[in-house]
Amino acid sequence: MTIKVAIIGRYSFVGYNLYQGLKKNKKLQVKSYSFEKFRKLNLYSKFHFVINTTLTKNFKFKKYKETEDIDYQIAKKLYNENCKQIILSTRKVYPNKANLKENAKVRPQDNYAKNKLISEKKCISLNKTETIILRISNIIGGKIKKNRKINKNFYENFLNYCKSKKSVKFLNSYKDFISFNQFIKAMNKIIILDLSGVYNLSLGSKIYVKELVGWLNKYNKNKKLFNLENKKSNENFYLNNSKLRNQIKIKFFKKDLKKDCVLLSKKIFKK
Repeated sequence: MTIKVAIIGRYSFVGYNLYQGLKKNKKLQVKSYSFEKFRKLNLYSKFHFVINTTLTKNFKFKKYKETEDIDYQIAKKLYNENCKQIILSTRKVYPNKANLKENAKVRPQDNYAKNKLISEKKCISLNKTETIILRISNIIGGKIKKNRKINKNFYENFLNYCKSKKSVKFLNSYKDFISFNQFIKAMNKIIILDLSGVYNLSLGSKIYVKELVGWLNKYNKNKKLFNLENKKSNENFYLNNSKLRNQIKIKFFKKDLKKDCVLLSKKIFKK
């Protein structure tokens, strides 16, 4: 059986690259839509999974409003449809701590995380068994199709710093990163295995920023652009991904993240 997947957010960073990655799987039939076009569709038996990758500026920066919550608007549209919703949430619903599990006490770090947490709860209350929530760490890699981003991630900021050629100082905190190749592998499995519930999607181990910058800078002739700041960071965290790992039977390795980062460096700086 072919699994039909709809991705909302044709030009978002995650949406564009997720579409490019998933469409290579012959078991999937993947279509990409803007939210405006998707909301006009008659969905009866049209899709098995819907994944939203877009958001509004108000949802990012202002107090929660249901009308600005695209995930919840989709959840309402999918109500009573035989279709699962995959919600891409954020690790920032948690505090900065090590080894954070899905049942860890939440403490949203910014307005976006606050709104996302409200949205998670509302979507689950509407369609609990038909909802998958993925709390995702920093994704490294992917093509930036159009400059329509409201959220800027670590990788995009890195590219912007390289283009500006301005000296940048960074703290050597440890964080949790995952490459887009690893992300796509996980998403394929999540869809094929038809999961439900809340999961951390991450490498699941400490990666120091100095290491990551070193890998991405492998082929950069201007390595002095990035300079380590001699200060202690209070932004250390990594997620425990054992719940998802046990379901999809995939373990993500640091060596593979490094390999993907070095390949990215070659593409960026060897043009």
